[in-house]
Amino acid sequence: MKTTLLSAVLLLCGLGAALILVARESPAEDSGTRSAVEERQTLRTSAEDELLYRLESDFVRLLKTARHPDRLLEAESLLAETNDNTHWTNYSKATSIIRLAPDKAAIPLLLRYMVLHTKRSSRHIMVPEYEKTLMLISGKVFNPKPDSRDYSEAAVRLRVQAFVDRYWADEAWKETKETTEDDLRVIAKTLLEESRRNGDFSGSGGGRDTAYRAYHNVYYRIRSSSSSEHRLPINELHQGIVPYLLEPFGYQSDINAKQVTPSTDNTLVVDMFPYEAIPILADLANNGQRDEIAKIAEDKRQNATVRMVCIYSLFRAGGELRAESLIEILKSETRLQRRLILLLSLRWAGGQGAGGQGAGNKGAGNKGASDQATDLLLDHIDDPNVEVAIAAACALRESQPDAALPKIKRLFERDRTSNSSLVFSTLGDWKSCAAKQFLAEMVAEALEEKHDDKRLDNALSAFVDAADLPRANWRSPDYHLRTAARVALAQYHDLLAKAKADRDRLRLQTESVRTQWMTATQIESLRKGEYRRLLGLQADGIVTAEESKAVHERLVQVQTEVESLRKKLVVLEAKLATIQVCDEDDHR
Repeated sequence: MKTTLLSAVLLLCGLGAALILVARESPAEDSGTRSAVEERQTLRTSAEDELLYRLESDFVRLLKTARHPDRLLEAESLLAETNDNTHWTNYSKATSIIRLAPDKAAIPLLLRYMVLHTKRSSRHIMVPEYEKTLMLISGKVFNPKPDSRDYSEAAVRLRVQAFVDRYWADEAWKETKETTEDDLRVIAKTLLEESRRNGDFSGSGGGRDTAYRAYHNVYYRIRSSSSSEHRLPINELHQGIVPYLLEPFGYQSDINAKQVTPSTDNTLVVDMFPYEAIPILADLANNGQRDEIAKIAEDKRQNATVRMVCIYSLFRAGGELRAESLIEILKSETRLQRRLILLLSLRWAGGQGAGGQGAGNKGAGNKGASDQATDLLLDHIDDPNVEVAIAAACALRESQPDAALPKIKRLFERDRTSNSSLVFSTLGDWKSCAAKQFLAEMVAEALEEKHDDKRLDNALSAFVDAADLPRANWRSPDYHLRTAARVALAQYHDLLAKAKADRDRLRLQTESVRTQWMTATQIESLRKGEYRRLLGLQADGIVTAEESKAVHERLVQVQTEVESLRKKLVVLEAKLATIQVCDEDDHR
């Protein structure tokens, strides 16, 4: 089967790499560009060098019908100016232009400079970059033996000649606008390798199936997408690339014919979860492929890895996290690595921006994804596997249910060796009174353990964040951990005492103003009654208008006082409602 592609551009998130397929050729319209193209028809390579002469001849000939000859000429100029010092990075600028202005004319241009730049001191960097770019715009494997690191002119010439003999000598291929399944596989493989090489999915050095590694990959790689990234439009005809990006991880295109069931894990042998596919698919989702990826994400017959990659891609692309699907996958998942990833990502089950307490404390009834996720995470804190328990605790960073605190305490008690910094870091974001008191107790307990400064350091850091304690003089040259912990606890207790005193003082002030307001309101009522009585007596000629006027003035005066007290009371009550005072005895 062949897929017709007019042009394709895929910019890798954080990598600066683009997927570019062959563009439709059309004559250059700008007169200046046409003039430059005509001028470029003069060859610079000696006919004695048959290979390079042929490649340059093909380049200038195809330049006449190229869609963006001006960009190709710019790329060639950069390549020609590349040297070993002031302009040595020109090669990278040139390949970026070629990827953004794909054309068959770029193929002989790249092949020619692969050979020419073997004379450059950075040939070990330049030549592989040209090879990679060539595969991205042609869909053809340049070097069948990628383990070769011989970048001498003789070795590179042999490889270039082999590519020319195998592909470029085919005149029909030069003119075709079609990309085969094998071409798409080469492009997909090249993109995945590039993403893996530059994406840093090592999890900051954590062990393979640890919460530490999964934590860093999920929170800093799956979700992260730099706002400075330049996204390029991808033509709607590039839908054919999605299955080939997922194929290495077990995607089944003709799944009905194969009769694959949900319980059949058809994932190929993959040592690590393919985080590298997520930024690529996210770019595709943002450029017209969202529906196709979403369909795969919800296809329960696909394996867990394929569905998870699609779900996280859509999330990274700005969509809501499909928490219901992740929960469904988690309930039947057995592989530790995927369980950790699934648990950690449930942090966002309430939607991006969800936060504060209560996500797991809502009323009974039909539970939404946020409540289901919180319940699952609470259950998993008790999991026998400590890595699973740590991942579940960390994922409660947004919902912050107080019910998790005793479970986390038991987790700390049963695991004295694992790195608990992740959980403490999570607790530093919790702002409930119960969480602050919990961390205060953890600091106090760690102080009692004379030989566990690491736990004390983690607990203290979380406690200071949660309680909003000042850090101004901490970590100074004369800093001492245990002294700092005692100071922090003292500061916390002082703040509690001050907050209680401020609250009590404000309560008394509020009650005083309320009493004054109620009294003034009663006086206002009496004044109104008196004024109405005098008006009646005035009508009967018993009292004068001056007497009635004097009573009315007193009424207006008391009404002014009532309104002033009412406004003051509203302000005090609002201020009182915002004061959070943690009573230690209430949270033990």
